[in-house]
Amino acid sequence: LIITILSREMWLDKIGEFLVHKDPIKPADAIIVLSGSGNGSRIRAGVHLYKEGFGKAIVVSGEESYPGFYTHILMKSYAIKQGVPKDKIIARRITGEKSTWGEGITNLKTIQESGFKSFILVTSAFHTRRAYHIYKELLSEKGYNLQMLVYPAEDLRVPIRGWWKSRVGRKHILLEYLSTINYMLEH
Repeated sequence: LIITILSREMWLDKIGEFLVHKDPIKPADAIIVLSGSGNGSRIRAGVHLYKEGFGKAIVVSGEESYPGFYTHILMKSYAIKQGVPKDKIIARRITGEKSTWGEGITNLKTIQESGFKSFILVTSAFHTRRAYHIYKELLSEKGYNLQMLVYPAEDLRVPIRGWWKSRVGRKHILLEYLSTINYMLEH
């Protein structure tokens, strides 16, 4: 019985771990922080990298989340509250598709127009593998010659190890797998 339980937990952890892509981090020109966490974990991770000298600016984009309220404005305000100078944050509204793909188009255009040559992509750990592949495809499709690194933000609501122990964890991991399958079918 103990072996069965340990084996089950090991495989469930592997299901979560498969979704994570992490590169060795080194300084880059900018830090792109993806919207969508809703709890500030991604911005906190991006601010941490900024304060440690891993980027010269933070780039965020977002959409209208409630009439008159935009995620990129909320993210910028939160980063300022965390100590990032206002002039070191570039915040833009997503103009196209409201998805990781659409956000990628907006963010990469911002990076390119700002003259940056490299960036660290920050998103929730469970979202890093798909985000990496989307950004890699967009870089190729748009012909941008940019260097990308990926940094997983810890999200305590969706821990990679033990994700199945909470409803929120199960929901996010399942939705991420469904989104990954959808991405593979579309691209």
